[in-house]
Amino acid sequence: MGFLGAPDDSLPKVRNIWHMEERKAPAEVAVLAQAFQGGAIAFGANPQMKEYTDVLDFKKFAAPATWMRGTENSNIGQRTKITFQPSMQSDLEISAYYRGLPIGEKSGQAFHDLIAANSNLNAPRVLFAEKLDPVGTTLAPSAAEAELLKSLTDVMGISTTGDNQITNPHKPPHPYAPAFHVESVQLRPVNGTSVLEVEGAFVDDQGKPRNYYKGVFLDFDRTTGRHIHQVFLQGSDKTAFTQNNVSYEASVNSLVW
Repeated sequence: MGFLGAPDDSLPKVRNIWHMEERKAPAEVAVLAQAFQGGAIAFGANPQMKEYTDVLDFKKFAAPATWMRGTENSNIGQRTKITFQPSMQSDLEISAYYRGLPIGEKSGQAFHDLIAANSNLNAPRVLFAEKLDPVGTTLAPSAAEAELLKSLTDVMGISTTGDNQITNPHKPPHPYAPAFHVESVQLRPVNGTSVLEVEGAFVDDQGKPRNYYKGVFLDFDRTTGRHIHQVFLQGSDKTAFTQNNVSYEASVNSLVW
């Protein structure tokens, strides 16, 4: 993970987790306080969103209206991450991220071609979904699924979501075991084009989830596939992550670029 928890393809892999201090509160507010500290306040079926026109290069980007905004830049290219969080005590975030440098020409062209060939989707097209057998054992992906995910490694990030159990053969606790466990990859329509969406979790040295993740990867210039912008929901608390998926969906569906 890079600065502010952003995906980072240039830094050594570091595995850690934020620990929130427990706070005592009167009984009548304890449940609310706990939910807020964990980012578990959800916005219901129609979350109140605020529209921005100054988030990276997006013409429109919406985030929960009450969430706090923060920005951090990097000295690597033009890497920028703009983050929205429900509170200072929460590591839950909806973020817009540009990694600062273009990916390779070959990988970019393959990504552009994939998006262009699916630009008129009316519903999501699943490219990979993790499957279990009747006793709960994870089944191996098909050869076509494995090949496709390996071809998307640069797009997804070679040391972040692209470093997963399909593309990396090492198993925990090997020091080079994957940083991410991918559960699903799909193409989904967004405002007249398609984006790549990845869901799963960043894992610790034992392969256990430490940060849950769901995010989209955009062919931002719609020409080369090399300048990828990302929008994602991420957090260490599974309940907060799940409850705020509705806000993530509203944010993704607001995107205009």
